[in-house]
Amino acid sequence: MKQFFRYAFVACLGTFAISLSSCDDKYEYTPASADDLGGNAFMIPAESTEIALTEGEEQAFTVTVSRVDSTKAETIALTSDNDKFKAPTQVEFAAGEKSKTAIVTFNIEPGTREKVNIRVSEKDAFDYGLPELGFTVTRYAAKNAVMAYGMFETQAETTLYYFDNEYTIPADFENGYEADIHFIWNEDNTIVLPLQAAWSHKTYGDIFIIGNANGDAKVTASSVDGSGVAGSYDPEEKMITLNLLHAVPGLGSFGTYPDYILISE
Repeated sequence: MKQFFRYAFVACLGTFAISLSSCDDKYEYTPASADDLGGNAFMIPAESTEIALTEGEEQAFTVTVSRVDSTKAETIALTSDNDKFKAPTQVEFAAGEKSKTAIVTFNIEPGTREKVNIRVSEKDAFDYGLPELGFTVTRYAAKNAVMAYGMFETQAETTLYYFDNEYTIPADFENGYEADIHFIWNEDNTIVLPLQAAWSHKTYGDIFIIGNANGDAKVTASSVDGSGVAGSYDPEEKMITLNLLHAVPGLGSFGTYPDYILISE
């Protein structure tokens, strides 16, 4: 900004000899009124605007509203641009209360994803604060299953959570993977499992897995490459087969082991 004013001043000096009025009254400034700042409230940025929940979880999330002037008691209204999400129209602030958490409830079907903007109402919004926050909410559907972990020679009941064709196997510290595992279930019943950290070895640290049904997964100096095709789903047996390479980038692999997921619903 200082550089801009310096150049403007030089330009003004250059035209001074032509007209004494060229750098004069054309740049009048009228300061804004101290009272002309809109309302008193604004949104506090959220830690995450990506919200994921399963069928059994409460359909709600929280937002934080703050005020410029907290000396008096006041009611602030919020609005939503998605009818499936109910923002509180009355957020009650006591005198001296600067910020307050408000609960947004919603009702969306399992296996769906919705976007919503939660906004301080126009009458209450402070002109120089954050007026709204946008959220993406995914409510995962569920399938009950039994999983056999080939690497660990164990099996356990589990629940597959999914949206569209994106599936998640929850971490199971006692029987298998120590991280959530994500895979793609395609319409032709092929399963693709991209490279991802799955469990931790006491010597080698993070162990990565990748689909290796085609035998094309290879350990490189910095990663593990391959198509990620892991196997398929047999609709008659209701069985998913996952052939997974367990590897450490830059070092080598433990080999390819089969996991089996029996859909029990």
